[in-house]
Amino acid sequence: MGNSDTHLSGQIGVPHTVVRAEELSTGAVLAGMRAGRSRIAGSAAVELSFTVSAGAQRVGVGGQLESGDGPVVARVGVCGVPSGVVSLHTERGEVHAASLSAGGAGEVEWRTGARESPFIRVEVRRPGGSMAALSNPIILRCGKPAPSRRPDA
Repeated sequence: MGNSDTHLSGQIGVPHTVVRAEELSTGAVLAGMRAGRSRIAGSAAVELSFTVSAGAQRVGVGGQLESGDGPVVARVGVCGVPSGVVSLHTERGEVHAASLSAGGAGEVEWRTGARESPFIRVEVRRPGGSMAALSNPIILRCGKPAPSRRPDA
């Protein structure tokens, strides 16, 4: 949970927690938080998207991906962090890092497998190292991949 101990003007909402919820209601927000579908952002200007996919399956923050032994692709999109650094973390610590442009937007992709780590999470830092965003993890499972579903099924 990101929050602020506000004592000065302009500090409210810096940082804050962003929750992916089914609707804008107390129950839905709490369900999203319980499911781990949240991230911390250093300001309203910081946007972070994070998904992991294996074949036709794709999950977001707080999700669980049954990838089997196949490759897993992590994709991160960021905006609002000029010249920042995006890093991906597993149980081994930082495993991949990439710099953002001076404009503050960019995408990062990293390939791995569930056998290498049971989770992946993201950190985004500003120049100098202060945190701009932090995600909850996406869980990777080596079990049998779930069958693909047709969009019309």
